[in-house]
Order: sequence, then structure tokens, then C-alpha cells
Amino acid sequence: TEIYTLSLHDALPILGEVETQLQGLQAMKQALQQGQNKVHYVQELKEKVLLNTEPTGSLKIQEDTAALEAEFNSLMARVGDIRQRLTARSNSLQEVDKAHMALVEWLEEMTAKASALSPDNKHADLAEKRACLEKLRIVEMEVNGHSDQFGKFDAKVTELPEKGRDKYRNLNAEYSRLKQDLARHV
Repeated sequence: TEIYTLSLHDALPILGEVETQLQGLQAMKQALQQGQNKVHYVQELKEKVLLNTEPTGSLKIQEDTAALEAEFNSLMARVGDIRQRLTARSNSLQEVDKAHMALVEWLEEMTAKASALSPDNKHADLAEKRACLEKLRIVEMEVNGHSDQFGKFDAKVTELPEKGRDKYRNLNAEYSRLKQDLARHV
């Protein structure tokens, strides 16, 4: 159990890996709860045995059971700490994934709007072209207004380990490309 807890860390870049470790930790916690029952049983046995044991032997038994209980409590505390850190990491990764999905969806919507309004489409008269250009400016203003959200998202992604960033790298490039396309058309 101690070796397993030492192998766990909260710097995992992928949500699935963190979730897997949390599940393993949950199973370990259940096993430790059963172990806690056994520690209590050992404590009860110690009390019965101490009555019929010489003073030197009873002192050794008390020391050993106290050490066992202290080691067990330390392990339980370590498991609780690791669980708390992994849960926080999982929540952080879920937040990044949620933001990524929302930004991707928004970016696809804006790209579709921009391509539908692109000046490449032949409009019959000047009024239609002017209306199209005005709509493109509105889309451009909306896209430029989201730069803070993309900046915050990029800051969250840079906090991730290098291995976890791959999934999110293209988003800012696509956003920049959309801004450039809109600036070129307007």
C-alpha cells in the first residue's frame, strides 16, 4: 500500500489517468477501512493479553501496538491527502475540458457565420454587399471580444504538463486564423 501511494502523483496530464488513479485509491481506502477494524481488534486483544503478561513483555506489546497504530494512521492520512490532491487535479482537468468544448463549439459557430457572409459569395447589388460587410464587422467584433476567454484558456493550458497540452494546442491557432480571415474580409 505504501509503495502504491508513493507511485501516485497529481501531475498527471490526462483526465482518464487521474480518474483511474482515483478509482484505485478508492479501492485502497476501502481495504484500509477493513484494516482499521483489524487494528481495533488488535487493540482489544492487547488489553486482554496484557493482564496475563509479565511487565517487560506487556511494555513491548504496548510499544508495538502503539507503533502499529501510528503507522496505520499515518498511512490513512497520506491516502486522504493523495485523494484530495487527485480530486482537485481531476476537477481542474474537467474544467479545462469543459472550457475547451465550449470554445470549440463557439469557434465552429463563428467560422460558419463568417464563411456564410464571406465576400466571395456573389451578391446582386451594392446594398446586399454593404449589409454583408456590416454583418461581418459584427462577427469580427464578437470574435475580438472573446480574446480574453481564449487568453485565460491558454493560461490554464500552459499550467498543464507538456504531455497534456496536445489536445488543446490547435484552438488558439484556429482562433487566430479566424481573426485574420475576418480582418482580411472587412
